[in-house]
Amino acid sequence: MKNEDAMEYECFQMLTMGAGCSIGDQLHPRGGLSDATYDLIGRVYSQVEALEPYTLDTDTMADMAVMTPEREWNMDSALSDSLIGANRMLTELGCQFDIIDPGMDFTRYGLIVLPDEKDFAPSWVKAIFADVLDLLMPRQLVRKDDGHTVSGLEVQLRRSGSRNSLMLHCLYYPCKKSAANLYTIDEKVPLFDQRVRVYVGDAEIESVRAVRQGEVISERDYTVADGYVDLNIPKIDGYEIIELSLK
Repeated sequence: MKNEDAMEYECFQMLTMGAGCSIGDQLHPRGGLSDATYDLIGRVYSQVEALEPYTLDTDTMADMAVMTPEREWNMDSALSDSLIGANRMLTELGCQFDIIDPGMDFTRYGLIVLPDEKDFAPSWVKAIFADVLDLLMPRQLVRKDDGHTVSGLEVQLRRSGSRNSLMLHCLYYPCKKSAANLYTIDEKVPLFDQRVRVYVGDAEIESVRAVRQGEVISERDYTVADGYVDLNIPKIDGYEIIELSLK
């Protein structure tokens, strides 16, 4: 049986990407359905169902892209370590990016990252990259506050036309390596007072709300200036969606 926290993370991460959830199961060797397994599925999927009004029919928002090192793909192909490393670094920085190939449209992106073969991951590499981003893209869609936001917090910004709002998905489930060939998630650790900046340009903010907690974020916890909404997110219990409703 999958850990409940691990299953939550997988499903919620799919929602942050705008994907539908699909978790496979396997029939018990005795040929009968496992009540415990379907109780687990029900608990997690009931949370997914409750979020459908905020996750269906939303559009991705990306201002940069990562060029995949693969030039062709077949059944024997595997994701390259360089692509995985670039994905991890940009995610830790809060970047909003697509993964593209050479045949796709480059013009929609302000920056394209070409991954290198980055066996070690010294922190100064990420620091230099962040400085370069500030020079090349001073108005990034999302910016994390290094001093007040943990690097493991995943943030994805999506647009909901039907709700006339921006949805900032915030996801944090610590992953650990408990076995030689397996990374696991078996707990969620709440985060408090995480600070994130979201670029809204000339749009006016009507309200800011933490969807899962069902609470309006007070105006004392966010400010609007120079096209950015500076948010202090009071609590993220594994997963939260911050809805920025626009006028």
